[in-house]
Amino acid sequence: MEHTEKTLYPLTQAQQRIWYTEMLNPNTASCLLSGTIKFTVPINLYLLQHVIETVIKRHTAFRIKLMTEREETKQYIGPLTYNTIVHVEIPEENYEQYVDSWLDIHNREPLKLYDSDLYQFIIFKIKDKCFGYNIKIHHIISDGISLANLVNEITKTYTDIKEGQFPPSSNAGSYIDYIFTEKKL
Repeated sequence: MEHTEKTLYPLTQAQQRIWYTEMLNPNTASCLLSGTIKFTVPINLYLLQHVIETVIKRHTAFRIKLMTEREETKQYIGPLTYNTIVHVEIPEENYEQYVDSWLDIHNREPLKLYDSDLYQFIIFKIKDKCFGYNIKIHHIISDGISLANLVNEITKTYTDIKEGQFPPSSNAGSYIDYIFTEKKL
């Protein structure tokens, strides 16, 4: 696929620092953020998946892809796609230890960096005792505060839909707006 059709944007100053760290530690999880949310009450896993997809749709950061042009890393906004959200059912015996160990291994696996999604969601169920999800996201498209805001938005959207309210259909602020603001400074 030719990249000439895409509008390319430079990495921001913060993204450049993260990118240099990635280049110093290639094929590692050093630039990945992850979080696991566990619920001890039953939840509707299909509704949770719908909520995650709704939140992905609202934020252009989930569509940021990286590529190189003339030996320089650039970013572009790819089309909206929903990569497969993996559903995992975990055996009951020693489930806490198993989940923690399995997620630790999963979160250490690097993400493909070029022309690829820079995030991954997993939804899990442990019999009928524990439910939850895990997000792994590259630091180049998210920071710790953004990750916390993302978890809060997923929780609020899930709760709102369960209570019969509908989430906003408008998009959140665009990361591209931030890039242009930084260039002006």
